[in-house]
Order: sequence, then structure tokens, then C-alpha cells
Amino acid sequence: MATLSDSAKIARQLASTSATGLTTTLVVDFSNYASMKLRKMLIDKGIDACPVQESTKTLVDGQGTYLYPADMFYVPKYVEINWWTPSDQSLWVQTDKVAESNLLPNKGISWLRKNQSASKPLIDYRGDYYEILPTPLASFRTLTNALRIFYYLQPTLYTALTDTMTYPESLDYFSFGELVKNLYLYSLEKITKDDMEKSFIQEVGKLVSIIQGDGSSPTRAKGLRLTGFEF
Repeated sequence: MATLSDSAKIARQLASTSATGLTTTLVVDFSNYASMKLRKMLIDKGIDACPVQESTKTLVDGQGTYLYPADMFYVPKYVEINWWTPSDQSLWVQTDKVAESNLLPNKGISWLRKNQSASKPLIDYRGDYYEILPTPLASFRTLTNALRIFYYLQPTLYTALTDTMTYPESLDYFSFGELVKNLYLYSLEKITKDDMEKSFIQEVGKLVSIIQGDGSSPTRAKGLRLTGFEF
């Protein structure tokens, strides 16, 4: 497995510098920034860029707002509700996000708290907490372990060049080294922010191609197809 030192070597070579310029501290800091940014961009594209954790929660009568798990990264993957019989897996319902399409004319969140169908629960994401709609009530069949959240685990930050590279940057540590190089050059004002951002967009495109296996990835061999016109 590649270590952070492998990407550091690539970054220094591409930047035409040494450990005196692109120091170990800078490599670690830039790598952590790049790692977090890549993960967020991949998650936004529907790619599981972090391990997914499942956690259940007991809801409280009359309380609709709850905090996210302390070890959650970025945004939750999705939330399910089963306030009928949690042991029956077929009764779990995935919540939809609150959107303008969910709101009736002149009826806002307050109306949804009381009137949203319990069989079609909604969730409203608000910073570091979320709200379940309708508001859970003791009159529902059960609130015990009635919520199940699937979320991305907070990644472990790099602390040294000897650290083993983790997914997803481990898929292509050469390109990851280029991202570190671009962050270094941007810090020296040798490239623009737009150039730096474009490098991340390009890297995300490569990783999506590798992860989804669409055939354009260099890690996938393409079969030889002869049509007769090659001769």
C-alpha cells in the first residue's frame, strides 16, 4: 500500500522543489485538505467516499429535532423511520428531504409538524441537527429505536508521511500528489484558485470513472474487437 510519502515525492517532483520548500508539515496539511475536499465532492456525486455507519435512535414524544452522530462526516447518507414495528425490516420507510414540492401553498414547516403523513415522513437538514416531520408522538405505535440513520464516518487525518494512504486517494496516489502540488503552488500564488479548483474537478472525474468502472479507467482492460476493417 502506498504511503503519504509516495504522494509527497510526486508533489515535490512536479513542483520542482524539495522537502525544504514543500515541507512535511505542508504535505500533511495539504493532504488532509485535499482528502476532505475529494470526499465531499465524491459524496455530492453519489459516491460512498467514506465508510458508512448505521445507527438507531429512540425518538422522544413531542420532540422533532435531533443532533447528528458525533462521528459523522459531512452529510448523512439517508434516514429511515419505522414507528410501527422496528423489528419488521419491511416496514422501514426512507425519509424524503423537505423541499418546495413538499410544501402546500401558505403552509410551512409548522403545518408539516402536525399534518405530514406518518407513512411518508420528511426530514429537514439544518446545520448540525435535523428535524423529523411529522413530530414524533407517543400515540404512534412505538418510538423505541424508531429512527435509523446511515451516515459517513469521519475520516482519520494524516499525521505523518509514513501513514498509509486511505480510500479514495489510495486509488491514484500519483494524481493525489498532483493535487498536493497544486495546493502548494496556490499557496505561493503561482497558480490561480480557478486552476487549483479545476485540478480537483478533474481528479474527481478520474476517481468516479475508476469507482464506477465505466470502461474509461486505465485500470480496466478493454477486449480486442475486430471488425474486419483492421486488415
